[in-house]
Amino acid sequence: MAGPQGDESAHYAPVLDHHGEPLDYHDDCLHPCVRYFPDKFLGYHYWMVHSPYFGWNNRIENPVLQWSNDRLRFEEGVEVEPSPAHGYNSDPYLWREGDELYIFWRECYTPLCGSIGCNRAIVGVSTRDGRTFSEKRVYLTTCLSGADDLQSPALMKKGDRYYFYAVWYGYAPARQVLGIARWTGSSLTEPDFVRTELIPHTMPLVRDRWLPSKRFGPWCYLPKLRRYDLWHLDLFEHAGLLWLVSASEGSDNIMLSYSQDGLHFTTLRTPLVNCHASEAQMGYQQSYYKPTAFIEGDNLHIYFTARSQHDSLHNTLYHSEVRLSVLPH
Repeated sequence: MAGPQGDESAHYAPVLDHHGEPLDYHDDCLHPCVRYFPDKFLGYHYWMVHSPYFGWNNRIENPVLQWSNDRLRFEEGVEVEPSPAHGYNSDPYLWREGDELYIFWRECYTPLCGSIGCNRAIVGVSTRDGRTFSEKRVYLTTCLSGADDLQSPALMKKGDRYYFYAVWYGYAPARQVLGIARWTGSSLTEPDFVRTELIPHTMPLVRDRWLPSKRFGPWCYLPKLRRYDLWHLDLFEHAGLLWLVSASEGSDNIMLSYSQDGLHFTTLRTPLVNCHASEAQMGYQQSYYKPTAFIEGDNLHIYFTARSQHDSLHNTLYHSEVRLSVLPH
């Protein structure tokens, strides 16, 4: 599979609150979900929901909605949900159903979670105008201790059934991916989702770095192999397959997997994006956090976040693309 055809940073205008006043999110973007609508939604082709995380401060990790007719320049954003009294928001996701746009995100240890007896929940709102939102609905909940089965949720629909996929990740006694949780439901307006599968995720060996050094100009390192640790994901459909684009936390690679049945995934060994290959274009060595992808024409467009070259507290959104013809069929 060929590598990315160039990496470019994306730009986004300031974020406004519900009263049209600007909010100080430092132009930060950690967890993006970008979608392309050929027929436009409210006059725009490209829509993005993302969460800022400047300075690794989860108090500002709130869902923000933005739109554009230029895939690299998003217009002013709207804060979908402000910071909770305690706990934090995270991991937003975007879904279109006809003339309605749904924005989902994960709440962690918030007052809402406490009121319904869980520690994390996937919640969502809908909008028809991109600026005002419905009442918040609860879609998924979990009370797991030492693990999370709601991480980085993504939605798919097959027939009259909806499926949420989320990373099933362990935090204690060790941090490692356990697999993918799949939740099944029949309605977005009256959520009835239940967890139906816990899918083991085969972790391929990927090339990592050992003893990195920048003594003589570009980064040099000795390669080593390690097991790929799935952290955040996104989904898209193509050629009758379900595709999963993902990254490890702070990883060197953005990987691509595919499934014929929506349950068993095969991960390609060649990365979609690799930090050592992109260093020559970007001028510095990145590490990746969360990718998102969509198809437009003959290309797969990949957006991903990495720390800024000039400010280690700032997370920047980047764009790359590959020809669909290089993907397995």
